[in-house]
Amino acid sequence: MKFENDITHLEFHAKGDYFLTVCPNHTKKNEVILVHQLSKAASQKPFEKAKGIMQKVYFHPRKPNLIILTSNKIFIYNMQKLAMVKKLLSASDSYCCVAVHPYGEHLAVGT
Repeated sequence: MKFENDITHLEFHAKGDYFLTVCPNHTKKNEVILVHQLSKAASQKPFEKAKGIMQKVYFHPRKPNLIILTSNKIFIYNMQKLAMVKKLLSASDSYCCVAVHPYGEHLAVGT
């Protein structure tokens, strides 16, 4: 797959067959986040449109969820149900990083 803008974040799944790419300046808003499967050499577009400026995306270590970091919100998105599970907000103006607990029970968020 060819990207028309720079990829700003890449994240591998713990099992190694999947990885995510984030290209926040992509002109096609449904291609800002892509899920790639190495064994099938295929890519999926999990979202019809971006909700805010996507910065980073992480796989949940145990559930079929994505943890999506925008500039001022965090979304937990279930990939099997194709639905948002939770939206997290902060009193801060912006987020810069997220660390996911190895069991997925906690998130540490930097602002």
